[in-house]
Amino acid sequence: MEELYLVTGSSGFLGHFIVEKLKSQGKEVVVGLRLPGDKAHLSEGVDYELGDITKTYTLQKFFERAKERKTILIHCAGFLSRNGSGICQMPVCFWTDGRISPSATVPHIYPECPECLKIHPC
Repeated sequence: MEELYLVTGSSGFLGHFIVEKLKSQGKEVVVGLRLPGDKAHLSEGVDYELGDITKTYTLQKFFERAKERKTILIHCAGFLSRNGSGICQMPVCFWTDGRISPSATVPHIYPECPECLKIHPC
């Protein structure tokens, strides 16, 4: 059985490029979409599940797609927030217990953790 690629952030520049490249190579790809309208940017044959990385309880269906098969997770999603000092903060930690299966722990994002923030000028 071919491996499955789960991709977050497919509506962004990098995520979109990765999805297109995988599809051009005949790979099976499932993307996570935050909003139903985001599917308009998907190429034909790209499947999706709705979910929001800031609400981990919404991601279960996305990760259940793995179905105990070899799965590669490509995490390109993030969100930016501007604080009062003009600095953008983007959480970069996306943690799982190492298994992507229906029994896996749903990944968590820790935006309040200073070690999980990459800070850069906007």
